[in-house]
Parts: sequence; structure tokens; C-alpha cells
Amino acid sequence: MAGLSARRVWQLVNRRALFVGLLLCSCVDDLNGLSSGSNAGDAGSGGASAGSASSDGGGASGASSGAGGTGVAGSAGAESGGHAGSVVMGDAGAAGEAVILPCVYYPDRDGDGYGDSSHALSSCSPPSGFVATGGDCNDADPEIHPDANESCDTIDNDCNSKTKDACPVGCTATVGPVSHLYMACAASKVTSAAAETACEAQHMKLTRIDDAAENTFVNGLELALPGAPTYIWIGGTDLAQVGTWRFPDNTIFWQASASVNGLYTDWNAGEPSEGKEHCLGMWADVAMWNDFDCVAAAVPGYVCERY
Repeated sequence: MAGLSARRVWQLVNRRALFVGLLLCSCVDDLNGLSSGSNAGDAGSGGASAGSASSDGGGASGASSGAGGTGVAGSAGAESGGHAGSVVMGDAGAAGEAVILPCVYYPDRDGDGYGDSSHALSSCSPPSGFVATGGDCNDADPEIHPDANESCDTIDNDCNSKTKDACPVGCTATVGPVSHLYMACAASKVTSAAAETACEAQHMKLTRIDDAAENTFVNGLELALPGAPTYIWIGGTDLAQVGTWRFPDNTIFWQASASVNGLYTDWNAGEPSEGKEHCLGMWADVAMWNDFDCVAAAVPGYVCERY
């Protein structure tokens, strides 16, 4: 096909193959070694032909094969020294299926397979650390990308602001003190263990209250729950050793009727009463702590926290 005009090359390519489209790319240099061949593909014997046309006055080059041959790649010039696209043709003898070579890549810093669209780069091959798919709205978190599932965490996990948080029925997520994530849930006669399991399903634990401000915040979540529960489960138990109270992360906060290492507590008068009551709850009306029967108590709610 040497000596053919760029217009003629373009006509031949369109006649021999079905194009899905052209991407802006600078990949024609990869085809320089394919510029030799015969014009048999233009003879109507079913062969495929392809070529490249450059707008910098360099003319056209290409390769073609006769019947039963295999077509090669082609590209059309877009600017002086640049090229409009890169396409790999299918087998000869039939309408070729165009295979688009990605020409735009995106940095994928978190390794989730999706890149940051705001830092696109044109290249013939993917640079290290780049991928062909953009759309990542948080390229610092591998759990956040367009194909992620929504969670109950107030975060746009799937990069679609129209998708709502996937919270359990009766639960609402919110961000509270020191940027911790909380989930407040209304329930019906839930045990402390069941509440903890529900928290763990969201990668949380029953809330650990560390100061008066957090206690007030958690009480506010409690008061806002549907049905206005009179008390809720929060994180704390002395099941492992009666009289030694631990947070869900196993930190001891109360022992021998006293706070340990100055950790915050807000026991109601006369509490903890021990006996059969070994799990921690909070009264809604006074925002104070009480020990409840871990199983028998019909507690209508709980608050989880990610910490």
C-alpha cells in the first residue's frame, strides 16, 4: 500500500473493518515495522488491510495481506507529530473486530484497580502505578471505588452520591467526637451479645465512652432513636471476672469499686449492683450507667462505635 494517499488508506480501513471508535493516542510509532506488505488485501480476496496516516506530512504507511491473512494495526494523525488513535484489527476474510488500545491512564495509588480521573495521562502503554479505569473518588482508600458496596458509615463507598448508606433496619450512622463513627440502633428485646454481634457486622463494637462529652453525645443518639427507648446497651461487662469491668477492647475501667487509671465512668447511684447483672447500659433520662442482666433484660436499643 506504499504510495497510497492518506484519504485512500482511510477508505480502505473503513471498508475492511467495523470500527468501535478511535481514542486519542500517540501509538503509531509502534507500527513502523509493519509498513511493508502487498496490495493483495485491496484486491477483493477477503484480506484485511490497515495503515497509518500522519498529519505532519509524513505520508501514509501500512501493511496488508491477501485472503486468509491477518490484518494489522492502524492509526490516523491528529496533530503535527501526534496521532489520533490506535486500533488492532481482527482476522482477514471477515469484517474485523476493532480492539481499542487504551490510551488514557489514571494513577491508582490505593491499588483497587480504579484511578483518579483528575490526573489522567495519555500514553501508549500504562505507566507504572496507572490503570485504564478512572472514577475513583478516594484514591487513598482501597475500600472506596465505583464497584464497592455501600456500608453504614456516612461515606460514599461506591463513588455515587445517589446511593444511600446500607444501614441495618432501625440504625443510623453518624460521625461523633474525635471523628469516630457511631451507629445508633432501635431494637426489640435485644441481648447484649446480639447487640455486639450486630456492631461487629459493621466492623464496630459497642461504644466505649471515654469522657463526659462523649457520654452526652451517646445519650443524644439514644434520645433520637425511634420509640424513645428508656435505656440502651453500651460497651462494658464484668462477665469474665465479677467486679472487674472491661470495655469491648478488653481495657479494664472499673475494679474493686473504683475507676482504674482515672478512666471515665458515670455509674448511677448504687451501681454497679453486681448479682446477675453483668452488662453495661445507659438510662436515657439521666444519661447514667447501669448494669443489666445480659440476657434477660429487654433492652430496646444499642450504640456501636468504630474505634
